[in-house]
Amino acid sequence: MKKERCNKCGGKGWVEAASALRNKRERTKASLRDVAGLMKISAAYLSDLERGKRDWNADLVGRFEVALEQVQLEQAQ
Repeated sequence: MKKERCNKCGGKGWVEAASALRNKRERTKASLRDVAGLMKISAAYLSDLERGKRDWNADLVGRFEVALEQVQLEQAQ
């Protein structure tokens, strides 16, 4: 079954959102493996998400945000 993409943005919205999340992770200087581990997913899966190869959902975005917060707290110590 083929995934439906946004007709208004030609499917680019998914990739742009994923790229924005990747940029946010990189700005915090958090490694892909660290964030993936805190999210309880594989680094390969997170990489696919960040490249727009897989779609984010509300649960994954929430876990991503919590993981980044944890990394930032660890960096502050």
